[in-house]
Amino acid sequence: MLTLFWMTELITLTTSWGFHDFYGNLLQHKLEDEFQVKTVVLSHSIPKYNNYEAAWQVKNAVNFLLKPALHVIDTGSVYDENQTRLLVKNNDQLYLCKNNGTISLLGLNNKEVFEIEGRSGNAITSLIQQVNRVLSNEAGLNLANRIKETLLPAAKDETHAITGIILYKDAQGHLHTNITKEEIIKKGWDLDKINIQTQKIGQIPFLLNKPKDQQLKSNDAILGYNFEEKLYIFFEQGDGASILGINQGDYVKITHNLI
Repeated sequence: MLTLFWMTELITLTTSWGFHDFYGNLLQHKLEDEFQVKTVVLSHSIPKYNNYEAAWQVKNAVNFLLKPALHVIDTGSVYDENQTRLLVKNNDQLYLCKNNGTISLLGLNNKEVFEIEGRSGNAITSLIQQVNRVLSNEAGLNLANRIKETLLPAAKDETHAITGIILYKDAQGHLHTNITKEEIIKKGWDLDKINIQTQKIGQIPFLLNKPKDQQLKSNDAILGYNFEEKLYIFFEQGDGASILGINQGDYVKITHNLI
């Protein structure tokens, strides 16, 4: 039997509505008042229709949650004509989003997926009310085999290099790639000996551990792994995309310094 929505202790909002509009700002208060559930805004600044960035935000936020939650995700307009959503249940985490590839980016393709019926002009509060009906009565059509998928490109393992792409630039200017920790370890590479190339500029040396008396310059960076155990490029000073002249979707190639 499906877990009732009312056992959910938290609602999160991840949207592209922006903070300048009254709707996104007041919705948090309205949800808390109507459903008596704590509501948290993960972001209202997702670029419109950027489903990957929305999924990235939610996937990483879940790592910090220790309670059941309902995650509302919307990368379109507040007043989109088609307000029908999909409800995905993964253990004690629920996800409410459109059938636009977000589910596959969340890695939830094989989970329980139900349709939440909507119509033009339906408010988010109305859709969430229907979530409880679906979970209580197992109503709605199970669409597990009919969801749209968005496939992320895999990094390419070459003889002396790995080529990947920039998947996401976070608010601090860190650049997150699709190159996995497993792929780097498989080659026997050390992070402090990795060099990186982009499609727009030449090779740049990266520092992992700097001497205590050495100050990093704005074009120096540190390599590490994010929550998805994928390579990311961290700059102590400046914005990574601006410094390297690259952004989401651009190619990166890493090689290993043998010396």
